[in-house]
Amino acid sequence: MVSGTARSALPTSRLCTLATLLIALCAVLLPPRAAHAADCTRSGSYWAPAGFVSVKAYGAAGDGITDDSVALNCAFAGGGDVWLPTGTYAVAGDLSLPDALTIAGESDSATPTVIKATAPALVMGETSADTNTTRTGTITVQDLFLDGIELGVNGTKTSAVVDRVVFSDSQGYLSVLDSPASYNLVLVHLTGTSTVRDSLFLHGAQSTDAIPISLYRTSGLTIRENIVGLSLAQTSWLGQWPGAQSWTSQSADGTANPQPAAVTLQSKLAELQNLLDLGDSQGQWRSGLYTGFDTGLVVDSNVLNADPATPSTRDHAAYLKGVSGQYTRNWVRGWPDSAYGGVKARNTEGPLVIGANYLYDTPVLLYAYSDATYPEALTDTTVCGNALTVVSTSDPTHAGIVYYENTQPTALSGNVFYDNVFSDPGHTTGITVGQLSPAVLTQTELDAFTSHTSNTYSDNGQSVPITVPSGLTAHTDSGAPATDSCSGLTVPSYTIPAYGS
Repeated sequence: MVSGTARSALPTSRLCTLATLLIALCAVLLPPRAAHAADCTRSGSYWAPAGFVSVKAYGAAGDGITDDSVALNCAFAGGGDVWLPTGTYAVAGDLSLPDALTIAGESDSATPTVIKATAPALVMGETSADTNTTRTGTITVQDLFLDGIELGVNGTKTSAVVDRVVFSDSQGYLSVLDSPASYNLVLVHLTGTSTVRDSLFLHGAQSTDAIPISLYRTSGLTIRENIVGLSLAQTSWLGQWPGAQSWTSQSADGTANPQPAAVTLQSKLAELQNLLDLGDSQGQWRSGLYTGFDTGLVVDSNVLNADPATPSTRDHAAYLKGVSGQYTRNWVRGWPDSAYGGVKARNTEGPLVIGANYLYDTPVLLYAYSDATYPEALTDTTVCGNALTVVSTSDPTHAGIVYYENTQPTALSGNVFYDNVFSDPGHTTGITVGQLSPAVLTQTELDAFTSHTSNTYSDNGQSVPITVPSGLTAHTDSGAPATDSCSGLTVPSYTIPAYGS
């Protein structure tokens, strides 16, 4: 043991040398999660679109090697909207978002503008565990490619706009962030007008439990015309997707570049695949969407195209918990026709419309679970106008349109099924209302579900049967519902090649 006196006698020069070595070693072994302090000196010699400042003005290199964490944080905190010209901005630390900010990448170049994590578990914004009660503005992120970075916007007085953003995770860095699942986009406690639109969510097999979008207690959020899951070997079909037009019509630099390059989303994706060495299958998803207590949520006209060979637990194309709003006109494929597939709404108090979706070999599941967090209820849920194509039923008791309960709900009423069309040559799939132990479904509870005879098989127009527990009588109606929640909605039609074809 060295005494205090002996320690104090150690030469100052040796102490300084030892400290210097330790600092250097830590810098190599433990790269910082947050950017260190900087003077944030800004240069005025870098061009940017009107109203924006270039990250180059804060010293960002965009060469894919230099750590641009400090430069980006300085730009984001600089008090103006931020523009990132084409390049790859490597970051080894978290990125903070101020009260209100627009972050835009260069859109009229075939080379994507990428912010790429070089360390695990990086966040732009907040994690879901944070609750930002001070931000009152809108965070807008557009025309960017985020690799290995979770975008989190969290605020009780905040709105968010995510427009033309491609999320990927080439190194599997997100998998350690939100164990057991990794998320590309987390939106919590948003209010006002918030949208996620024309964006793509890509994921290979680096993480076995990847979920692109996680929501909690948002209000009035719209998620429209996005793609979850894509084969980069099969992108020609993107011409059918309305969101692709948004990508080709944008020009960030206006008159500064009077002849912008003709850019397509496909060309940007080809560049991204080469830049990040992405595999062809970018549809390795556990789920397509997780929600919790979101009100007025609109999930409309999205493509959810998972690779059925995903080597992980499957947990629904959409998991709607305690939600009100609508899940409409979505194209869904790649989740099993079983208890782990499809669109699942549970413990909801509505109104909720699940309508005009294309569901390839995957069901609509409604549940009332015993749950200490969510209401033990299922009320005012309408399932209408969906097209269900049945190919191979792996779990017949959870295929088609299904309601199950494992508790006696405190509220169960106003649930309606109509105008759903089943493409099932064997006519083995229909509508099931049942029970899971220890619940015992009563006739009163069964009467909370009305199945109309307009639920039909596509090949002969015959009504789809409703199966109920022995001794009970299904509540059916041959007339039209009092209110048609699917009026004017059309089932989406895309010709999307299968993965590996």
